[in-house]
Amino acid sequence: MLVQWEDGSETWEPLHIIAADDPVTCALYAKENNLLDTAGWKQFKCIAKHENVLKRMLNQTVMKSMRRTIQYKFGVAVPFDYKQARKFDEQNGTTYWQDAMDLELHQVKDEYGTIHDLGNRYFHSAHQTSWLVGSRKAQQHQTCTT
Repeated sequence: MLVQWEDGSETWEPLHIIAADDPVTCALYAKENNLLDTAGWKQFKCIAKHENVLKRMLNQTVMKSMRRTIQYKFGVAVPFDYKQARKFDEQNGTTYWQDAMDLELHQVKDEYGTIHDLGNRYFHSAHQTSWLVGSRKAQQHQTCTT
């Protein structure tokens, strides 16, 4: 199979290698070029005959590649989660992302008064006090953007 890569170069690759990595694109190519009855391409017949499933799988393939790549806003790499934010700070020798997350948590907790942090010890102790009744343990999820 002749494959054109992102940099514009073209190479011949065995179909089974490309199919193992991206069967959806191969099935779509086979369907568009009437290759589904040709030897080697018959393996994609079951994927290609369900057009709605094929479209959904193609969208998932695109979204999967988008989730793997680093997103940039205004020339700044934006982390996906806390762990990646810490990694970016470590790589750059700064604490910008950590400072931003601390500021955000401070605003939500103290300035806006929306969260009252009771700490883990109250939820795990056997003797809960009366003022703890009706409280819930809440998960924190932060998203990063510039």
